[in-house]
Amino acid sequence: MSAQTPLTVTGAKELRQQVELLAAVRSDSGPVISCYLDTGDDIRELSDFVRRRLAAADGSAGAANAALERVRGQIDAIVSSDMPPNTRGVAMFLVADGRSQPVSVLPFAVPFRNSLSISTSPDLFPLLRLKERYGRFTFVLARPQGLHIAEVDLGKISTRAWIASKAGAGIPEGGYADTEAARADLQAQFRVAERVLRRHRSGPLFLAGDARTMKAIGNLMSTGTATRLLGAIPVDSDLPLHKVAARCLRSLMDYGTHQA
Repeated sequence: MSAQTPLTVTGAKELRQQVELLAAVRSDSGPVISCYLDTGDDIRELSDFVRRRLAAADGSAGAANAALERVRGQIDAIVSSDMPPNTRGVAMFLVADGRSQPVSVLPFAVPFRNSLSISTSPDLFPLLRLKERYGRFTFVLARPQGLHIAEVDLGKISTRAWIASKAGAGIPEGGYADTEAARADLQAQFRVAERVLRRHRSGPLFLAGDARTMKAIGNLMSTGTATRLLGAIPVDSDLPLHKVAARCLRSLMDYGTHQA
């Protein structure tokens, strides 16, 4: 893929396709440089990291040194280019001659640990770990206006349903109100939510919202939905979706660490 190709954040389907393509890469123009960067870091720090790693990998001088300097320029240009707005990490695979177009540039909505290696074929281990580490999950966010169901795929957020509360009945600011109208309204919303969740069964499930509302929703869950529930995340009702997703992701990562 060319660095000039418009970039989009990589999802699970694209990741599988790219891993298959990259696994077959054998460059006729020299070794392949595999570079993974956390784009949340300062651009100058990333450039300095790449420079140090390339210098450490270069065991010769002259022409080889010049080629790696061209590679560093390519990497700097990619990092400084217009990435999708929710990019948190980027994986780059480049030919070590510094003249060929990049083999692949993959932005992700999740970060990488900064790394760079040179070998005869792409280093795919960080990509293979992505699905294990971040995976796919769903969350139900309880807002005063209704329930927001979203699926997160390698950090990409897709809304699956917005289930509005009935006029004048919904969850008031400050949390779940223990009234007949509020209970009936929440039950009606969650009946619809259950149907959506049955259609979207990918990975674990999180609840997000105020504590009382999440407890009330938990009591309404069917056994099948409850078995997917991995956690309840207390959040303010006006927290942006990407921040809710980040908190759920942190909980998922912590769970994986404890299970290891």
